[in-house]
Amino acid sequence: MKDTIAFIENDISKIDIALLNAAAYSPNRTQEFDIENYNLLIEVNLNGTINCIDVLKNYMQGRNNLISVVSSPVGFRGMPTAGAYGMTKAAQLNLVESLYFDFKKLNINISVINPGFIDTESTKLNSFKMPFLKSATYAAEKIFKGLTGKYRFEIYFPFFLVFSVKIMRFLPLKIYSFIWKKLGNF
Repeated sequence: MKDTIAFIENDISKIDIALLNAAAYSPNRTQEFDIENYNLLIEVNLNGTINCIDVLKNYMQGRNNLISVVSSPVGFRGMPTAGAYGMTKAAQLNLVESLYFDFKKLNINISVINPGFIDTESTKLNSFKMPFLKSATYAAEKIFKGLTGKYRFEIYFPFFLVFSVKIMRFLPLKIYSFIWKKLGNF
């Protein structure tokens, strides 16, 4: 990361917006705990993000530029088959929220992108119906508009899906698990 970011900064152009999309995905359909899967997703999703931020902050300090991390609504609440993936996305959300305060002092903007289900090779691994599934083009347009418009801490879409998941954070576990049972995913 150091060499790549140094090359971009020194030989191409100063980085105005860094979009960090470190993502490995491996649903745990059997519900068995697989430490290798957890370690892989931690290494890619979380450590990949942290390593990029570590280098970028040194270049971007004082420039009022933007680092944006792609996370996921699955980070808001535990979901069936998403233990490893969801944990890393929850950690990314917490990290970006914490750095929001810390990076203000460094004059660096940071934001998070929480897309719903996007039709990609990764989501094709899912064995359940994905509500409000959107195309990659739809996602790209939403992200581009969000990154190039007025600064917002969070870019999320589709609204109803992400809003619903955020509301579910407040439900007691008993009610939350009842909903999953009714959906047939638990």
